[in-house]
Amino acid sequence: MKRAVQFLAAEAGLIAILAVVLSFVFPGAENLRAIIISAILALVVQLGSFLILQAMRGQGVMIGWGIGSLVRFGALITYGFLATRTLGLPLSAALFSLAAFLFATSILEPVMLER
Repeated sequence: MKRAVQFLAAEAGLIAILAVVLSFVFPGAENLRAIIISAILALVVQLGSFLILQAMRGQGVMIGWGIGSLVRFGALITYGFLATRTLGLPLSAALFSLAAFLFATSILEPVMLER
């Protein structure tokens, strides 16, 4: 559980930094709303993926990473449909920010798993 809390803190910091950078790339209130929603979704998805990876640690880390990758991919595809239709978000800012958040925080997984 301690690793999960450390991972959550590290990913929240990284996502916050990326969100600031992306707010300059995609200016405007609607784009900022899309970035914030993407950041929250990425926090939840990545924490879930990390917990799966941690649970699979003794049985097969590669299987855990594979499951986590499928979860991330599924979240991105589902969000792509929901972002524009249901939430009315700008598609480019929503998908690019979620993909960036998921990619950047997935790099943290092996580092945090080894700690």
